[in-house]
Amino acid sequence: MAAAVPCLAGLVWAQAPKGAAGPGKVSKPAAAPPKTLPSESGKKPPATPEAAPEGSLATPQVQAVLDLRPTTPSELIRAGRLMADLKRPDLARGFFKKALAAAFDPKDLAALAEEFGSQSFLELKTRRDLAPEGGQLANAVLQARTRQLQDPQRIAALVQALGSPSVEQRFHALVGLQEAGDAAVAALIGVLADPQRAAEHANVRAALIQLGPSAVESVVTALKAQDPKLVVQAIHVIGAARDPRLGIYLFVPLLQEKADPDVRAAAQAAVARLLGTAPTRQQAARRLAQAARNYVERLQPLGADVAGQVTVWSWDEAGKQPVAQSVPADQAGRWFAARFARDAYLLLPDDPQVRRLYVVTMLDEAAYRHGLDKPLPMDEDAAVGQVAAFGAGAIEDALAYAMEHGHAAAAAAAARILGRQPEAGKLLHRPGQPCPLVRATQYPDPRVRLAAVEAIVRMRPQEPYPGASHVVEALGFFIASRGARRAIVASPSIEQSQRISGYLAAMGLEMDWAPTGADLIRLAIQSPDYEMALVDAGIDRPTLEFVVQQLRRDGRTALLPVGIFARDDQFDQARHVAERNPRAEAFYRPQEQAAAEWQVKRVLALAGPEAVGAAERRQQATSALDWLSQLCGDPSRRFYDLRRAEAPALAAMNVPGLSERASAVLGSLGTAESQRALADLASRGTAPLGDRVAALSAFRQSTEKYGILLTIPQIRLQYDRYNQSASQDAAVQKILGLILDCIETPTEAAGPSRHGVHQQGNTAASVIR
Repeated sequence: MAAAVPCLAGLVWAQAPKGAAGPGKVSKPAAAPPKTLPSESGKKPPATPEAAPEGSLATPQVQAVLDLRPTTPSELIRAGRLMADLKRPDLARGFFKKALAAAFDPKDLAALAEEFGSQSFLELKTRRDLAPEGGQLANAVLQARTRQLQDPQRIAALVQALGSPSVEQRFHALVGLQEAGDAAVAALIGVLADPQRAAEHANVRAALIQLGPSAVESVVTALKAQDPKLVVQAIHVIGAARDPRLGIYLFVPLLQEKADPDVRAAAQAAVARLLGTAPTRQQAARRLAQAARNYVERLQPLGADVAGQVTVWSWDEAGKQPVAQSVPADQAGRWFAARFARDAYLLLPDDPQVRRLYVVTMLDEAAYRHGLDKPLPMDEDAAVGQVAAFGAGAIEDALAYAMEHGHAAAAAAAARILGRQPEAGKLLHRPGQPCPLVRATQYPDPRVRLAAVEAIVRMRPQEPYPGASHVVEALGFFIASRGARRAIVASPSIEQSQRISGYLAAMGLEMDWAPTGADLIRLAIQSPDYEMALVDAGIDRPTLEFVVQQLRRDGRTALLPVGIFARDDQFDQARHVAERNPRAEAFYRPQEQAAAEWQVKRVLALAGPEAVGAAERRQQATSALDWLSQLCGDPSRRFYDLRRAEAPALAAMNVPGLSERASAVLGSLGTAESQRALADLASRGTAPLGDRVAALSAFRQSTEKYGILLTIPQIRLQYDRYNQSASQDAAVQKILGLILDCIETPTEAAGPSRHGVHQQGNTAASVIR
């Protein structure tokens, strides 16, 4: 029990100096005490409110606390709490700082939690005005108390006390185990796992039930243990809990064909006690599948704490104990969904619907656990191996289901796995509509689109298939990223757009202006870098509602967050549009930086945890260029119209880190514009040397394969550049000279050609002469 804190009023007035003013009166300030050294008087000098703000006087209550001259950690904490209640956080922090400076023994720290109560220190952590000293002190005390409560020797003694003949000792042991929390539960299950301690099992099972639902939930994880005897003990606990909701966890040990006979018998008795009658295998699988869907659709309450966290338990076979983990509610929902879907699959492995749900929930949980910005490792993750074993048809089925029901993370993982299946390429060549993998290249989630493109490139199709044009279109979209944070402001007012541009620039966002609705749509589909669109409610050509609808219909912009800013007379209309469209919100026009920042943060938050950051977009552009280069370099895949990716590849030449890859792509296209751009980049003295060398190599590749496609003025320009390089360094001159070598060699060696200047029968040398 925590020690009682003295009444504040009684403490203050009991310690107040003589002559102190009572309520409603003003006392004469006392004279300052004489300053003496401790060595002169042998006593501590009286406390003074030296921490008070300059020009202020301490109230009698504050002065009374200061006059107490606290020295021990307990006194300092008590004084600090009183100062916090007296609205003097500055003095409170000073006392807490002194307490932190003391040489604490772990036992002393834990004793403080017992003296004042753990709740008081939890409250101390939340007081911003007492930071950082208050939070540091609270953490030190609470951690010491937790270590004390969870000390293995203490828990072992409490477990032993459960078998005491004294009712009082058994009660105190149970209270102590409750205080130890998860550590006590793990220790109790460890006793159940030890056949040498069979005499204690009955007491331990009873204690686990009395510790409450959380302890029983941890016991449920032991059903996954490999030791049948431990599983039987866990089933006994679950059955004795008499909670019908726990019956669903016993379906697998009851009905699985390979279940141990003792396990099955225990499960049968427990299910009879909890549910009355046992379900058939089909009924049990359906109930488990429905439980998984309830978690997927967020229909099942999770009991999150105030921080939105949920405790989930898993079984550690190596340690023979359950392990607790606190995770966000959404993650816990995915974990439970995968768990119940897996149990349903164990009962009905040949049912296509059950298997599909199992694959999707398993991949979804694994993808979020691993991190959406990092694709699942195809050679390491256990979920990937299990899904791959089902074959291409089952994976395609799961991909289609995941896209239809909005499981983007699972869809992306399924697409990448499908691309590694030996026979998956045959799925592309179905007559009629594009197959699910091709449809995925137009899916709203960019990670799904990129995974689908990667899979198709890996399959190396040798002939056209329905929807093949979508692959190049998707590659071009990803290549257009510059890895920058950008926003579109759509407004017919230049003044309004410029003001918002200033607000965005202060937040690190680049702005592009769209004066009409059509301009907004055109810009949005050209680049993946737009993190949001801010649209004036008065936009026209087309109007606001039509613009937002168009954004939602295109896979490239379907998830783009939209903020609608409006005048007072437009706000109702703007709110109406926002309410009818996902990822949109209406605001009044911002008039200052603070308001604009608040609105922008709200709009960006609409993207949710699935938002793709600038660094990931840059990596996606890099991967897309690599895959496009593979397509360009494979003559058997010329059925793709690769020229559709020329414009974004030309733009990527000017992006640091992408330039070399973009040059490789352009060197394979064989167009006049690509040759001109390569020659210009190789000749640009301000470009990095590595980019210039890559452009030169690509230019040589293009001219050797397609001949010279430059115009006569462009060839003259190259000679002028070389002739003007006399004052530049040798490396620059060499590159410019090699460009001319590329121009002259094919023309002089090959003679007249159907390409470029050779249509007039002219060589580069003759043109210059």
